[in-house]
Amino acid sequence: MQTKTHVRVAKFAATAIALTLLFSSLLLAQQTITATLSGAVSDSSGAVLSGAKVTLTAPERGFSRIFTTNSTGEYVFSLLSAGTYTLQVEVNGFKTYRQDGIVLAAGQSARQPITLNPGAVAEEVTVTTQAPLLNVDNANISSDITARQVVELPLTCAMFLDWRL
Repeated sequence: MQTKTHVRVAKFAATAIALTLLFSSLLLAQQTITATLSGAVSDSSGAVLSGAKVTLTAPERGFSRIFTTNSTGEYVFSLLSAGTYTLQVEVNGFKTYRQDGIVLAAGQSARQPITLNPGAVAEEVTVTTQAPLLNVDNANISSDITARQVVELPLTCAMFLDWRL
């Protein structure tokens, strides 16, 4: 009788441990679902431009965020969902900078330095290349996992309830 009780307790403990590991790994996989875009705005001589209006948009999703650069010319857009964005920078006395097609993936931290050229307010510089996918801040790699992929994960010990002590 005492052996059957030990077996039941062992099966229950094994089940609890397996479920805890499964759910904790799912929670860890979901922690980096956002991206970050940052950079510095400077003029052609390398001097930083504080107070620049930096606008990040994703028109297909109706997304728009505005940031004003700080005293070191830095801007940071964090908690961005994965997608394609347009970056625009405006400062009085400089040509407007615009970059289309910036692709950000989940967990990515991209840096986009911007150099503005002096010019009239009506002039606009449009850059149509993509930002490099090289992440120089860290070596994190992440991707989205669907519920179907989690269900289809192979289990080496799928029959843990049949374990015998």
